[in-house]
Amino acid sequence: MAGQRISPSTISLNNSQLTVKPLNAWNLAKFKTHEVQKEDFSGTKLIFRDGFPEHQAMFYDGAKSILACGFIDMGDGQYYAWTLFGENFKKMHYRFFINYINNYLNMLPYTSIHHIIKKDMIWTKKMISMAGFKYVRDEDEFTEHWVRL
Repeated sequence: MAGQRISPSTISLNNSQLTVKPLNAWNLAKFKTHEVQKEDFSGTKLIFRDGFPEHQAMFYDGAKSILACGFIDMGDGQYYAWTLFGENFKKMHYRFFINYINNYLNMLPYTSIHHIIKKDMIWTKKMISMAGFKYVRDEDEFTEHWVRL
């Protein structure tokens, strides 16, 4: 679907107002990453120094950002998935995120989605396996390559 963009979406969950908005310079600059991903944040910001392509999103619980993520189009139906957990991300947010991503990917014409994760981030493994990703291989001693076909 050429031109597909993240559109604002809202749902209530356990007295929380969960919202998804398109990623932009303002909300990325205000985003506070979880302490285990602080070193990843500067590299992520560099990806978007020339603007924000389609398929990038910021998830909120009320006014608090909880997750930044997106899909980078690599061509030929292949995408690279990226995620940054916010300091306000909680276990209850998993289900909302997984449902949103699965619905979004059902509309995206892809052949494969690739995601490189740190081996020590157990919650990321859980989340992407719930989203239909499968472990492919170790990239190095610290990271793993996962794919959704």
